[in-house]
Amino acid sequence: MSRTHSARLLLASVLPLVLVACGSSSPEAATSATSTMPAPASAPASTPSSAKERWENMRAKALPTGDCTLLSEAALRRHFPKAPAKMETRVRAQPYPSCTYLWVTATPSKVAMAGQVVEVPGEGRVTLTIAPIHAPESDWQRVLSSYRTVPPVAVDGIGDKAVWSDQRHQLSVLVPHWVLHVAVEDNDTAGSGREKAVAVARDILADLQ
Repeated sequence: MSRTHSARLLLASVLPLVLVACGSSSPEAATSATSTMPAPASAPASTPSSAKERWENMRAKALPTGDCTLLSEAALRRHFPKAPAKMETRVRAQPYPSCTYLWVTATPSKVAMAGQVVEVPGEGRVTLTIAPIHAPESDWQRVLSSYRTVPPVAVDGIGDKAVWSDQRHQLSVLVPHWVLHVAVEDNDTAGSGREKAVAVARDILADLQ
């Protein structure tokens, strides 16, 4: 083999490497260059705060499907064992995630009608509402101001602050990031329902915190 022929073969084997190293516009060369490069690592997704993430999840799930994302029907029945098997659920997403359980109580209600006191089917009701807060003190004052006619009474031992309204049969609880409202009416429960509302609120807050 002549020296000239050997030089041509050497040049032919080296030239593609030179083209790749120099960034040749040849499609074959570009494919060869990029196929050996590792894929760039994706930037880690930002992690929202726990409270914000839970809030967004609840807002996304709180659709009128009949499912309550705040407290399951099975959990609610632990607090209201006399509730019948048939229970209606109403769910609302706006302005805040809210759900209401309704049922007919075993104990009837007594109402005045045409000068007489008659018995009508009693209603059991639990309404759960949760709302985010940004300025705890001012937001809590707005909650208190909503009880216009009869001021609520303070409830100790739950949340940062809590009040109960006999007029509304409602408990309002302030915790970090949230205000939780639990309204209870149940003819089968002796008293105002305050103890039941506190017990239900504890179950919900245990999942949120």
